[in-house]
Amino acid sequence: MATLEGGAFDDVLLGSKFNDIILAHGGNDFVFGGAGNDTIFGEAGEDIIYGEQGDDALFGGLGNDYLSGDAGNDLLDGSFGDDLLFGGKGSDILLGGEGNDYLSGGDGGDVLLGGIGNDILEGGAGGDILSGGAGQDIYVFSSGGGNDVIIDFQAGEDVLQIEGDINGSGIATAADVAANAIAVGNNTLINLGNGDTVLLRGVSLSDIQDDPDSYFSVT
Repeated sequence: MATLEGGAFDDVLLGSKFNDIILAHGGNDFVFGGAGNDTIFGEAGEDIIYGEQGDDALFGGLGNDYLSGDAGNDLLDGSFGDDLLFGGKGSDILLGGEGNDYLSGGDGGDVLLGGIGNDILEGGAGGDILSGGAGQDIYVFSSGGGNDVIIDFQAGEDVLQIEGDINGSGIATAADVAANAIAVGNNTLINLGNGDTVLLRGVSLSDIQDDPDSYFSVT
């Protein structure tokens, strides 16, 4: 295991094939983890961090950071600022933290937690678990998204943004989305075609059907 440290300026830090610990410190840094299971701290500044191969843990720290897990089962923590988080391949955990963040799980069964702020969450392929947290959040669903669960959808604040004609389903309006929903206990399950579904935990079907425009946007 190697430890690599940046300075107070804008650094380019390259990890090795081993399990590295990288501390970027100050400045707007570019960090590449390389192979191995790396732990990378962006700290101060607006940093761009790539985990690359291996099961990596990326921490943005202060500033508006870009984190990309790439291959492996990664942990991405934006911490503070308006961050962009991309899980890539594998089963990843994405934590937006504070700020208005964009979280994209990519392939695999991911967990996306937006945290505080107005976040955009897109699970991608695979069965994902999504939580926007506090704020007005947007959940984005496209063809091939798999079977996802939203655990804290708040009507009137959060919105499901559905791809028009998703999976060739013919869905074009919020009312169309509601027509493809069924009750599952106290929850609502939405059929998006071709095996893709979204389960809204704690959301009643009757509420959705009474006012679908408060829940859905079709783009």
